[in-house]
Parts: sequence; C-alpha cells; structure tokens
Amino acid sequence: MLNLKAVPDLIRMIPQEHIPFSCEQFVWGKILREGKDVSGYKIAGHSAGLPLEACEYILSKIGAGVPKTMIRGKSAHAFFNLSAANQVIFCRTQRSPRAENNSRYFFQTHFLITHWEALENIRNDLVFLADQLGVIKIFDEEKVMPPFQAQYPTYKPLENDLHTITQKYPNDFLENVYRTIKGETPVAIFDTSESEQNWLELFRLLLFLTHPGERQYLTFGMEDKYKLNPTGILSTPHIVIRLVDAKVVPPHLVDKLPAYGLHRFREKIKEYRSVLT
Repeated sequence: MLNLKAVPDLIRMIPQEHIPFSCEQFVWGKILREGKDVSGYKIAGHSAGLPLEACEYILSKIGAGVPKTMIRGKSAHAFFNLSAANQVIFCRTQRSPRAENNSRYFFQTHFLITHWEALENIRNDLVFLADQLGVIKIFDEEKVMPPFQAQYPTYKPLENDLHTITQKYPNDFLENVYRTIKGETPVAIFDTSESEQNWLELFRLLLFLTHPGERQYLTFGMEDKYKLNPTGILSTPHIVIRLVDAKVVPPHLVDKLPAYGLHRFREKIKEYRSVLT
C-alpha cells in the first residue's frame, strides 16, 4: 500500500526539468494613449511587492538603464550589484516597439530586482534572463505588475557551458579581467562583434570564478565601474577589455592591477577547461 505521507518526499526525489525563477520588476518609460505621450518619462509599472519608493531608490543609484548612444540595434542589457541593499539588478533598455505621436520612438527599460542566491539557482545565466525579458510592452496607464517569473531548463549541463566560455579566451586575458575587479581604475568593455552574448557569457563565467566578497565591482552599465562603450571615446583613463581580440589594455595600467587571489582563480579556470577532456 502506498504511504501517502511519503508522496511529497517522493516528488522531491524526481529530477526537475526546470528551476522556477521569480523576482520583483518595474518598467521605466512613457505611458501612451491613442499613440500620444500623456506622462513623460516615469515608472510606468512595478510589481506589487516593490514599492514605488524602492524603484526610485534603484533609479537614483544606477540611472534609467543604458543611454541611447550605447544601444546598438534594438536593445542593450546592463547588470548592477547594489551591495548595500543586497540586490542584483538586471535590466533591458530598448527602443519602443512603436512611435509616440506616430513620429518619434522613445526608450524603455525593464528592471529585474533579485539577489545572488536566486541568480545562482539559475546558474548565473545572464543570457537566459536576457532572452526571457523579451520586448517591453507600452502601457496606456500606470500598472501594478505581477512578479517576474520564468522556468530555467536544467537539461543542459552547466559544465558544458563553462567549458565552452573558457575555451573562447586565453588564460592571461581571463586573469587580467579578473584583476580588474580588484582594482580601482574604471573599466570599459569594447566588443566590436556587436554581440551582447559575448560579454553576458564572460560576466557569467566571472560570477562562477569569484566569491561574493570579490563582487563589489562586478557590474556593467554606465554609472558604475564597468562601462559599456562601443564608441572607443573615453574622457578619463580606463582599462579597456576588448572582447574581439581578447586583450586587456593599456599595459601600464594593467601592470598596476592587484594580483592576489590569482592562484585560486587559475585552478578554477583549469578545472573548467578540462571538464570535458
């Protein structure tokens, strides 16, 4: 006879094909009615568990997404670590799917507010989150949104992903990128391949290669240490991460970067490189 009390335990033993992911969210943009802007830029919608004041605090810390000068194509993503609030912010900035007043497009940003533990549950997969965000809808009134929810597939072995990413870059490049996390010099990321997936994958790898205490500056956007800058124009000295040829330059700034922690970092890279061999 089946012991009904044991059923929940039996269910938990069945391998899960998906891992549920849920977090708070809000959208910065404009409210349109009959194609006309009736609000100007504002918080157009936010989930019930995220007060308006919390949204405004996040905007005050990181700005309203990625400036339009940084967007190549239809959208761009940014990632921020607000360590003081124990929050991890991932956002998508896009050109509106349709124009206001039938003439001008505007920019919208969709923010996800989560934390390290939730991100680690979905294997730090920033590419997955970028895919799940999709096109941002235009609101005709201020909305109270449900929590953001997604189902992360577990059928793809994590080791395969990490091995693939590490194979793209030489050791010295990965080590120098790791060292930039510990230095105080601003960093610019150039990727002339015009593929966001490259640096989303690189930051995913860095999340696995670093412990939480090293992630204070592990962020990319326009208001933090790491700046997405495809133009090549920098007003102050920066260390530049070039994904297209796997270089960290200029040498005189790279040489000054801290080197502590490299032994553990190298061992982890070695592990990821050899996992399939």
